[in-house]
Amino acid sequence: MITEDELKKYLPKYLSEENYKTLLAELKSFPYNIDGRMYTSMLDKNVIFQGDGLKKMPIIDLVNIERGVKNVSCLILSNSSRTISSDPMQIFRS
Repeated sequence: MITEDELKKYLPKYLSEENYKTLLAELKSFPYNIDGRMYTSMLDKNVIFQGDGLKKMPIIDLVNIERGVKNVSCLILSNSSRTISSDPMQIFRS
């Protein structure tokens, strides 16, 4: 778990003091502060969007592959706007 001091290094410096404290408090209470207001089921079910939460994302720790596949909850983040493609591998080739 990241420490509060480490977390503060990455918070936006342009926030007002009140907004800074609110953001810090929300981050410190994550993931226990998640509720239904953050998600929708109204979007295309066949597309994974930036910010989507997945309940059972299969992962493999390649360093410890003998542990096998584990299903975890996750949040989809991307530094690319090219997350939708008819060829999923295109993201990795571009």
